[in-house]
Amino acid sequence: MPEKNEKNVQDAIVRWLKKQNLWHMKVHGGPYQRAGIPDLLIIFHGEVIWIEVKATGKKPSKLQTVIMQELLDQKCFVNWLDDSRRATDWLRAVTDEIRDRHVD
Repeated sequence: MPEKNEKNVQDAIVRWLKKQNLWHMKVHGGPYQRAGIPDLLIIFHGEVIWIEVKATGKKPSKLQTVIMQELLDQKCFVNWLDDSRRATDWLRAVTDEIRDRHVD
């Protein structure tokens, strides 16, 4: 059964991140933070991964889309996802790519 609200989607992603022992943090908005920053920050082998979490069927705002493009321009991995299964599939692919680049 697909998740419906953003919190359920995010909680499922965070559970997966913890199981994988990936360093991550939830970014909480506030008056001292730039608006539009994605919800989750993950660091893996020194590389930055951002995820904007949405409720099932919802899309990012124009501002969030602009910020995500700015992060992509900085060579970060960035995606928005409204489904935890697609999120974990994407994260698996990204971490595999990063791991492959860091193999000695």
